Amino acid sequence: MNYNYKYIREIHKILNRIKISPEVFRKALETGDSRALGKLLLPLENCLRNQAPKKLFRIRSVTENNIEAFENNSIYLSSADRFNDPFDCLLFFDEEGLRKRIRSQLTKENMINFLESVYDFTSGTSCNFEINEELFSGYEVEKELFLDKTQAKFQMITETLKKSTFISAFTSVINSPIMWSHYGDNHKGFALEYSFDNNIFMPSRYNVINVDYLWYGWRSLLPVIYTEKRADATDLAEWLSFCDAISNAYKFDGKLHDLCGTLPDFLLKTKLSLKKAKEWHYEREWRLILTVEWPNEVNDESASFEIEPTAVFLGNAMSTEDRNRIISVAKNKSITIYEMFIDHSSYEYIMNYKEVVV
Repeated sequence: MNYNYKYIREIHKILNRIKISPEVFRKALETGDSRALGKLLLPLENCLRNQAPKKLFRIRSVTENNIEAFENNSIYLSSADRFNDPFDCLLFFDEEGLRKRIRSQLTKENMINFLESVYDFTSGTSCNFEINEELFSGYEVEKELFLDKTQAKFQMITETLKKSTFISAFTSVINSPIMWSHYGDNHKGFALEYSFDNNIFMPSRYNVINVDYLWYGWRSLLPVIYTEKRADATDLAEWLSFCDAISNAYKFDGKLHDLCGTLPDFLLKTKLSLKKAKEWHYEREWRLILTVEWPNEVNDESASFEIEPTAVFLGNAMSTEDRNRIISVAKNKSITIYEMFIDHSSYEYIMNYKEVVV
């Protein structure tokens, strides 16, 4: 049984063919010339222009935080390690394949070449590094010891991905009784409708400025694909293992340097965050994703994005008090108000809705 619509499969097919290398990204960053980057993303842009939904929805329970977000036009994104599904963003690793790849690739020559390609994204200059020859003198032994610890690193790699990925979930369906039961507090909640510009769906570089730091990542709004197998993160594990080994051999200005600028594919984290078990296919989920690329030590549990909703839907079991509160906020925004209801003359298991005149 196929759990994904044809256009969802096409979007993922195109996305998986795109690889944004450090060289392409570095050229766009250094010169301001994004033509090569744009050329890589053009097939996905063309596909999304035709396939991206005109409207997406967020079904919410009535809480003070959700009402405040509604009032402030805020969409909050949670780090993936806080999700209720323990398999969400849970990765698969080909352990034996990874060991073979690391054994052949983790050489002194490859590490030196790797480090020479590191680019300091914060200052725009190449990094100055010192080689620890004493460590390298016994590195073949160190490499084997490192490989013996590979299995123990898998959980750390999954946790790294989850903590550095912020996600906000949308659905393309508003009339699903299951969705209203699960996310709308048994139909006592509300839902917000959003109409996004086409450019929000495309992966793009995104900056977040905090009082203590600045980090960049990739923002995109893309559909989840439902599968029977977990996402294969062997490539991510190989890269992180390589970075870990190099960090033990090199020092940058007296401290370990963040090596995120060498990620083989800058969309890898995004791709790994878009797969869910087939049992969740009824959600028809689209994810607003922010992947944190620098610094990796960001400890935030959430991020936010601002956009005004275009309509609000009231759950059919909503209390009078909650109904009046949501209507009041919607009236201040001059957006359309709908209410969900069950059509007793219909044989379908779907919710219906009608406009509320206030």
